[in-house]
Amino acid sequence: MTFTFFFRDRQTLELAIKYSFEYLKNKERIEIWDAGCSQGAESFSLAILMHRHLGPEVFERVRIIATDLDRNGKFSKIIEEGIYPLASVKRIPKETRDEYFHPTDEEGSHYQINDEIHQAVSFHKHDILSLKPIKENLSGVLCKNVMIHFTPQQQIDAFKLYHRSLAEGGFLVTDNSQPMPEECAHLFQRIVNNVRIYRKVEVATEA
Repeated sequence: MTFTFFFRDRQTLELAIKYSFEYLKNKERIEIWDAGCSQGAESFSLAILMHRHLGPEVFERVRIIATDLDRNGKFSKIIEEGIYPLASVKRIPKETRDEYFHPTDEEGSHYQINDEIHQAVSFHKHDILSLKPIKENLSGVLCKNVMIHFTPQQQIDAFKLYHRSLAEGGFLVTDNSQPMPEECAHLFQRIVNNVRIYRKVEVATEA
């Protein structure tokens, strides 16, 4: 699925940052995996919100690993350039757009995200269903509007993959349409009632 836009479900992203702040602020490296990033709007939105809420000093340690299947190669190009048409950014509040984007032409038909935010995000081709972590000891995993397309068993496997990928105490964020499978309930502690934000639970063995 490629449908996305900047600051989609902003409340969830901001709550995730709020509840993870104490955990993140003392980490030497803050690495977040955005699994199923599509064209990168979600990844850059998260980066902007982290810059605002964590502050520039902590943000220097933030790296967002954006991944998708990217079957035709267009996602990597868009994210690597950080350039979006006006239609993609026009719903962003003007104050935010002026601070974090600049027009690439006199007509203002395309906008490029600023260097500080852009450099915090890297794109990698990856299939969640390969069940191979993009990296281990991550501070957080964000996977929204993706697992709804998986079978129940694939959802279980994906949650177990995220658990393996996270460092102790790391955070997982999914969308409200994606309940935690019972088979994975022992792996995560839900920390916010109205959105699906979890903290990794250490277990002796994985069921």
